[in-house]
Amino acid sequence: MIRKLIAFVATLVAVGTLGVMPVREHNNSYQVITPVNQYVETVTSLANKYNLNKEYAIYVDFSKPANQHRLYLINIKTQKVEYSWYTSHGSGSNAADKARRFSNVPGSNKSSLGVMKTGKTYVGKHGLSRKLIGLEKGKNDNAEVRFIVLHSANYVTQEYVNTYGDPGMSHGCITLNPKDYKRIIMLLGENSLVYVNA
Repeated sequence: MIRKLIAFVATLVAVGTLGVMPVREHNNSYQVITPVNQYVETVTSLANKYNLNKEYAIYVDFSKPANQHRLYLINIKTQKVEYSWYTSHGSGSNAADKARRFSNVPGSNKSSLGVMKTGKTYVGKHGLSRKLIGLEKGKNDNAEVRFIVLHSANYVTQEYVNTYGDPGMSHGCITLNPKDYKRIIMLLGENSLVYVNA
């Protein structure tokens, strides 16, 4: 009994040290996110550096495989990740399982890395969408020309991932779960940070 108690306490200490945080999914299960503190610190710093909104930001972590949550909605005021989900990478960025190649070139169908900010909303073939503006010259400043946006996609649902193993791929856009996309797009508003890392 004492041995089990010691092991349990050690686990709690390790979780606290690493900044591990559970985020609720729609099916009421939990997915552990690490390193949450790094994501929060990064978007807070970049929002200040680029003079962007200090309310909500998106962090996309393309270093992770596609069948894990890679999109994080961060509340800068509370310094917490409020939401995580699957997201697509561009079909030109490699196979469906992981993004390995990135580009700023129109027609490449690859994802772009770096600092972007949200622009205006519009209603297109994916419904309500939000434009993205690249802020790093030579890295993502063609985002508008390439029509890189935030939009809903039925190929990032839990059902799709359960069936095919990975989300589907986009033309470079950052995709959102159809159940949540309107809320996320409206929470972000204009001039909010979207940071894509790998």
